[in-house]
Amino acid sequence: MTGQDANIEDGRPSQARQDGGSGYKQYFNSPTLSDITLRYGPNGEYTVYAHKIVLCSQSSWFRAALTGNFKESEEKELLLQGPEETSPKVIETLLKYMYEKDRPDYCPPFPAKEVVNEGEDEMLCEVLFWLKIYVAADYYRIEELKRQASTQFTDVIEAYIEDIMQTSDDPDFNQEQRKADLLGLVQILYSLSDLLVKDFRKELLEQSKCRMGSIPSMVALFIAVAQDHADFGRDLFCHFAEEAAEHNTFKRSLEVVEVFSCAACTASGIRYPGTGETYKYCAYCGERSSN
Repeated sequence: MTGQDANIEDGRPSQARQDGGSGYKQYFNSPTLSDITLRYGPNGEYTVYAHKIVLCSQSSWFRAALTGNFKESEEKELLLQGPEETSPKVIETLLKYMYEKDRPDYCPPFPAKEVVNEGEDEMLCEVLFWLKIYVAADYYRIEELKRQASTQFTDVIEAYIEDIMQTSDDPDFNQEQRKADLLGLVQILYSLSDLLVKDFRKELLEQSKCRMGSIPSMVALFIAVAQDHADFGRDLFCHFAEEAAEHNTFKRSLEVVEVFSCAACTASGIRYPGTGETYKYCAYCGERSSN
């Protein structure tokens, strides 16, 4: 959406709306039967003609705001002030979803042309887009969209980490840019509520573990990010340690006594209770050796 309004021409629905569509699609941002105007954006500069029946049928947040004992229920205009991560494009996507949804598994498309700027990593932009959609859908209590955003995030984060791995040996691989991009994603994930994005963090950790392998540039990348973000570094280490414990053939509790680092791997010294012996364990290749 650009400008102050979304595709309004002389107060009439656009040709696409006149042609009809499934559900309420033809009424998105149409003055026809509109009984509430929504404003959003940093200064409320974006407006959408909306319909309470559509909003309330899709969102328990809107249902409470527009039918409860809130002053908004009597207003003809409502200013949307969601989470600070919510961009105008995210709000537009959320509102369009409520009008365009024609089946339970409907998922809005990723608007690449509108959210990816020149020089930006499109895949990373999509990861961040679905994360923001998820946060907004949670805030406005649009449960189906929240589930779709979660699924999309999982799929795209896997593809994103895979892409980093596939290009890590490329002569043009920009380690510093990749680090900045990945660190930015980590910072956003860890700035949000643990309860809200706990599963997303686990997915990033799992994909990181699966894709690192023994590729030096990949290992160096994640070590660099972990060094700059202590919480991520802690969780990444614990994720590896938990798997090491699960696959330990002796099935005994482990005590970490020392962490070894090199250009190719991160290995932790572990002691089996009662033996006093220390072993080096490689989290990437799974080999153990005694010290």
